Amino acid sequence: MATIVITPIPESGHLNPTLKLARDLRARGHHVIYCGIRDLEERVRAQGFEFHVVLEEVCPKGYFENAVTLASTLKGKALKAFAREAARRETKVLQAMHDGALDQVITGLKPDILICDILFPQPATIAHGLGVPTVLLNTSLPMRLDYSKPPMFSFILPDGRLFTKVGIRYAWLRWMNSMLKQRIRVALGYNSPQRLMLARIARRYGVPDSQMDLRSMSPGPLLPEIILCPREFVDFGEPWKGDFQYLEPSVDVHRQEPDFPWELVPEGKPLVYFSMGSMAYSEARERSFQEAALQVAARRPDWTCVLNVGRKTDPATLHQKHPNVIAVRSAPQLKLLQRACAMVNHGGFNTVKECIYFGVPMVVIPQKVDQPGISARVVFHGIGTRMHHFQLNGDTLRAALEEITSKPGYQQNIQRMQAVFREAEKKANVVDFVERLIRSPRPQATYRALAG
Repeated sequence: MATIVITPIPESGHLNPTLKLARDLRARGHHVIYCGIRDLEERVRAQGFEFHVVLEEVCPKGYFENAVTLASTLKGKALKAFAREAARRETKVLQAMHDGALDQVITGLKPDILICDILFPQPATIAHGLGVPTVLLNTSLPMRLDYSKPPMFSFILPDGRLFTKVGIRYAWLRWMNSMLKQRIRVALGYNSPQRLMLARIARRYGVPDSQMDLRSMSPGPLLPEIILCPREFVDFGEPWKGDFQYLEPSVDVHRQEPDFPWELVPEGKPLVYFSMGSMAYSEARERSFQEAALQVAARRPDWTCVLNVGRKTDPATLHQKHPNVIAVRSAPQLKLLQRACAMVNHGGFNTVKECIYFGVPMVVIPQKVDQPGISARVVFHGIGTRMHHFQLNGDTLRAALEEITSKPGYQQNIQRMQAVFREAEKKANVVDFVERLIRSPRPQATYRALAG
């Protein structure tokens, strides 16, 4: 039996994909421990796993959840003040890790392997320096520089044309320009110096520059990287450059989900599910999404429309005004997808994978980060359609939904991709890969205690 430590970030899109992996590892007889800030503890323990709290002095309970809520409500000077305070807090977190806040945790838990979220590379760097076998877990698309592929934030669909290739190169140049802006924001105190602090952590723990990648969209140590998705969906034909292990989609069909008023769902009517995920968006965008969904429901009374309204909207009044709308703050997404004929979503990687797993074509309204790139793959593979947020209204959304539910090509394409996903899921190849790493020779520790 091996001891396996998992360090996710406190966001559902990053936590949920680890749960199936953790269950599969436990089923093989391994001891699985989650390690993270206090805001993660309740959700992890509710799934039946051990949890070890770290960095509590700088990340007390409520720290992350309050920050997410505030970030979507503040404007102007208040938002700038919040950004400065968030940057100061994050810098303290980075400094604490640099100063050894995770040393006793890692050495005390004595993991045989650490599975670390790629967006939280500091524990992976520290563990690497301490000689602990470590693997990066990417719950999104590849983030390494590759000028032959559009970056994950790009809407571009590769087609081999010169114009498109120029557009891909320009998209990468735009990203480089954004990195310059990030440096300016760091200098002004609006962002924490993440790359600088990561380089300092690497030096402190003796990780040589040749084993660090500080140029990619997600900097960190050059370690094996798991992509929780079959290559057939992620790649636009040719493989992405890098040491990537494309494995199972890791759809956790056994995860605990919230209650739902199933008695309100009539038999025999098509069910359309609307959700923009768990990330915070501007109030204007959330409002326009909900208004468009309600307009669709009004124009298609033959559909049952389930609307996930999130934290800010009171769902109680919506069903009274729209009898075919079931509005909830938190939806049992997996169970709904098993009954849905279509879904409208934000292009979150987990949500798109779950739609594919259950064979549900989708309309994607990407907002930020990797969602444009994921929406491009939905269109590329013909398993749904997409629109920009400024195109969104009741008419455009209804037309898109009617297209994907009436044209048989969408259903045929998603059934083909569904078969790929189901076959990959059967193999449990993530667990096999992790066990191979555990059996591999342990890396030599490079860390030495530094004075001061």
